[in-house]
Amino acid sequence: NYIDSENKTFKFNGNNYIEIYSKRGFDFSNGFTIEFFGNISKQINGVTNPNIPFIGLLGLWSGEYKNQCKMRLGNGNNRYMLYSLNDGGAENKGSWSTMKDTPWNQYYEIDFLDKEKYITIEFEPKKDERTIQKIYMDGNFVAEGWLEECYWNSFINMAKNLNYIELGRVTMVSPSNWCYMKGSCYATRIYNRALSSEEILLNYNKTKLYRETLEK
Repeated sequence: NYIDSENKTFKFNGNNYIEIYSKRGFDFSNGFTIEFFGNISKQINGVTNPNIPFIGLLGLWSGEYKNQCKMRLGNGNNRYMLYSLNDGGAENKGSWSTMKDTPWNQYYEIDFLDKEKYITIEFEPKKDERTIQKIYMDGNFVAEGWLEECYWNSFINMAKNLNYIELGRVTMVSPSNWCYMKGSCYATRIYNRALSSEEILLNYNKTKLYRETLEK
């Protein structure tokens, strides 16, 4: 039910997800990069609270419902690439924050829904400086921003105590309120470092070529 053999894709149906488990948690001290190649739908399905306009792409959490997901990545109001790496503190802010009361929420307006896209988001920590955040589409650089150093340090310290990365599902507002993704995934990768622009473009070109080969 989750594999489209004809089109060679994994199907996110709005009620399923892929889970990665690590007993020791996740160490992102050297950075973080996620690549997603597929087609994400605007339709939101499987959300326990339908009033939250959010598509869950990637989440990180403890496995216990009493603890909130400490990383959320997805789409807000069908207008923004939205994420938050932790859940609070006015000092935890970045260059793309648009909300004074929740500065840790990062929004960047970009058109990527209902289209076949290769999305790359990366975080590159600089010693004693702000962490650089970048967005790429189809291997091409789109935007660069920053996160305060304390924001990044807060996230990596929490990630070391969390055990699950989930693709296609995140929790919002309350620990039991799950938001799911609906769409197709051709390929996805997660790195515990920041890739170079050359690596990002190379990954895109190789993955795109492999995808075209499968479709022949």
